[in-house]
This record gives sequence, structure tokens and C-alpha cells, in this order.
Amino acid sequence: MLRKIGKSALEIYIMEYSDSLNKSDNSSLPFFLFDTQFDYTHSTIWGTSNDALPLRKLIFDEVDNCEVLFKIINNDGNAFKVKPKIQDGYTLAYSDLSIYDFALQRIKELGCK
Repeated sequence: MLRKIGKSALEIYIMEYSDSLNKSDNSSLPFFLFDTQFDYTHSTIWGTSNDALPLRKLIFDEVDNCEVLFKIINNDGNAFKVKPKIQDGYTLAYSDLSIYDFALQRIKELGCK
């Protein structure tokens, strides 16, 4: 609770999702990872005009659990390699990246082995 003091509502929102990954055990992954359109469906609550917030990027920027990142990139299916499709005329930064791509980038940034 103390970590949330002085944080904006958006920062707390991002923290909740990144914490779900950072605290994820090896048996399951948070369901939001399977929502390809997550940025579009969740960013509109923040009142943006013609831009969807890159929530997936903001979340992965806070993930430091190398084990869960490797679990994402080593997943047998292609669910994490699907990129979002343009929705409702909104533009989206990082729309060319999938969850797999974000996890791979974060692994490199953290120097995970």
C-alpha cells in the first residue's frame, strides 16, 4: 500500500498489471496477456482522444521477473506473437509489437540469463 502513495491513478493501474507478472508463479500467466486488443480496450478509460495508450509497453517496462518473461517467449502457442489490429480509428504506439516482442525486449534490457 505504501508503494502507491504519491502515484497517479494510471501509475497504480500499470503497477497492478506489472505486479501480476512480477509475482506470477511458473504455473500460470495472467489472463490479460491473451487480450491482443488490451491497449485499445483499456486505454479509453483514461480519456485519450485519438490515441490509445501503449499500456502493454508501460506494463512491461515495470516487469523484472526474468522467469515469467522466459515463460512468455517459450510458450508453445502463437497467442503471444499476435499483434493488435487498429481499432475504432485510434492510433497506437508500438502496435507493431506483440506480447512476445515486449517480453523479448525486456529480457534484453534486464540482461536475463
